[in-house]
Amino acid sequence: MILMTPCTGLSSRLGRPSAPEIIAKTFNLTPTDLRVLLGIVEMGRVSDTADALGIGQATVKTHLHRLFRKNRNHPCRLISSD
Repeated sequence: MILMTPCTGLSSRLGRPSAPEIIAKTFNLTPTDLRVLLGIVEMGRVSDTADALGIGQATVKTHLHRLFRKNRNHPCRLISSD
């Protein structure tokens, strides 16, 4: 399975930001936060995301907690914490 990276896609080659770049900027995500988010969106499981990124499941969970915390008071909800 191929994970999207912040700089892939036609829009980046045309000088426009890609969708992941816009998401990262809008929600103030670190590059790793973004990779974890994209991994979860694409694969759905912490274990699969951890394996694909070569990091531990605890690290994936840490980044997910940060995503929830950063997202909590943002006017545009990135992810649901319900």
